[in-house]
This record gives sequence, C-alpha cells and structure tokens, in this order.
Amino acid sequence: MGEIEGIHSEKKRMYDNVVNKLDQEKERMDSDIKSVYGEYKDNERRFHFNNIQTEIYEVYLKRINNEAKFLNQPEKRLTNEFKSYSEFFTAKLR
Repeated sequence: MGEIEGIHSEKKRMYDNVVNKLDQEKERMDSDIKSVYGEYKDNERRFHFNNIQTEIYEVYLKRINNEAKFLNQPEKRLTNEFKSYSEFFTAKLR
C-alpha cells in the first residue's frame, strides 16, 4: 500500500506542478492581452482623433480659400446677401 501511495504522491506532485505552470502562463497571457488591447484602443482613439482634426483642418482651409475668392473676384459671392464670410459673421455679431 505504501508503494502505491508513493507513486500517487509523485504523480500528484507532477500534476500540480504542470497545473501551476499552466495557471502562471494563463495569467501572463491575460496580462499581455489586456496590455495589447489597451494599446490598441488608445491607438484607435488617436487615429479617429487625427482623422477628425484633418477634416476640420480641410474645412477651414476650404473656407479660407473661398473667402479669398469672394474678396478678390467681384463676381463671386458667399450668398446673395453677403459677399464673404467676414461680412456674414460681422452681420451675425451685430
């Protein structure tokens, strides 16, 4: 009976070591995944922020170019009522 218990104890110890190593590996992988996922979310946020900033910049640039056309070309107007953005905003602020 003692021999069987000895074999059982040895096999159980080996099994427990394997389980412990697997648990440690799982914890390490969970930590790595959380870290990578956090980095991914941060990069995605920055990507969308940069896209929005680019769109805003392009709209401002277009507005500036249109304003230059409205001011330098007599036939060009913002609307029938206003020659340019500066006239429009000045009127709105009054």
